[in-house]
Amino acid sequence: PAAGQWTAYIYSRNSSAGGTTGPVLFAAQVAKYGPFGHVRPSTLTLAPGQTAPITLDVSTPSSPGDQAGSIVLSSNTGGTGTIPVTLRSLIPHGHQSFSGTLTGGNGRAFFIGQTFYYQLDLPAGQPELNASVKLADNPNNPFQAWLVSPTGEALAFSSNDLPSSSAPGYIPELGTQLHVLSPAQGAWTLIVTFAPTVSGTAISEPFTVSTNQDYTRVARNGLPDSSKVRLTRGQKYTYEVWVRNAGPDPEAYFLDARQNVSTTLNLAEFNGKPDTTMPLTVNSNLPIYLVPTHTTSFTGQATVTGGGSQPILFDEGAPTGDPDIASTAGLTATASHSSNPISQGIWDIAPEMVGPFGTTGGPAETVHTSMSATTQAFDSQMSSPTGDLWFASTDPSTLNSFNPQFVSPGHWAKIPVTITPNAPAGSTVHGTLYIDDGHFVIWQFVGTLNGNDVAAIPYQYKVQ
Repeated sequence: PAAGQWTAYIYSRNSSAGGTTGPVLFAAQVAKYGPFGHVRPSTLTLAPGQTAPITLDVSTPSSPGDQAGSIVLSSNTGGTGTIPVTLRSLIPHGHQSFSGTLTGGNGRAFFIGQTFYYQLDLPAGQPELNASVKLADNPNNPFQAWLVSPTGEALAFSSNDLPSSSAPGYIPELGTQLHVLSPAQGAWTLIVTFAPTVSGTAISEPFTVSTNQDYTRVARNGLPDSSKVRLTRGQKYTYEVWVRNAGPDPEAYFLDARQNVSTTLNLAEFNGKPDTTMPLTVNSNLPIYLVPTHTTSFTGQATVTGGGSQPILFDEGAPTGDPDIASTAGLTATASHSSNPISQGIWDIAPEMVGPFGTTGGPAETVHTSMSATTQAFDSQMSSPTGDLWFASTDPSTLNSFNPQFVSPGHWAKIPVTITPNAPAGSTVHGTLYIDDGHFVIWQFVGTLNGNDVAAIPYQYKVQ
């Protein structure tokens, strides 16, 4: 920028159109280019077609995160070029805590904002991977966070909005927590995105990131763990499992009982609308499906109905947009994905016609979608007043009874669970009772729910 006096103009649309009235905070900063490491040699002479190595000596950032710089190339014949350099410092193993600063986005879109990437290399055999992100003092700066596995699956997905039965459906908090049980060995990525738009009440907002690999403390309090425990078929047995919120922010816990076998489920379209029309527009129905935790494969399908003859294809997008699975093409198109496990949460099926078309575009067609998933089987013999978010994968109406238990930092949640055995007498029942946390997240501009495993309690009993 040129030297001298600069003028900033701040304006807003009319209040009736969503604009802002009142005082506005404004800050301006100046910066200049500074040194970035040491290059050797600092000068060199090259004949036509000749190459030569250049060495850059530079230190990685002092705290976890990224730093960007450039090697500037200036020629005696004129012109300047640059070679971009990005440095990343990893999060060390063990208990770690470091800070960052939110300065906001450019305000052009509510779903885009400042994003931070952090990475850590986990050795094998870790019991759990936990991360938390906490704002300094203003919960009205919404953000979302992900823990992405070495295979590219987002296995923990949370926000600083806790689900609520009261409008607008969530409670803003200062921070959030993420958990992954038995994380795989390798490079894990923690992504933090501050979006939708920031509160607008401060120029900046500090935040703190913490990570560890500790077990979450739980107590089974009599929940059967042996085939020597006999339970009578059809009789109700109620226990109380405990879990401690060791993080810095409130949690919304619910129970999820699974058998130690896999099964294939036909998932239900989350909004009860598996059909859509082609070509898709911004106002078209986009079929979405809730994939539960502990899913290892799924298959999506889209079929042209109503006598249409134009082939279609679709992509199947994860809650975070990645991975994005491409389908076959035809009047019936399919797409399959497998990983152990797959990212839980809302996946979409977005069909499109196979072109090319003439000047009039493609014909109108109706498309029916469906999705099936192979996952750890639900145990219908166990229930809890918290409900189970993942039941909505096959029956979205169960969200009406979803009632997670809210627990403050440092406190214990005491969650009832009832076993009503219905297996044949003499059979042994065994499975895992997962304690999950629920979060309100923004998906495709729409608010929805997601959750993560926090702890796992094995159970076993014999039916008499």
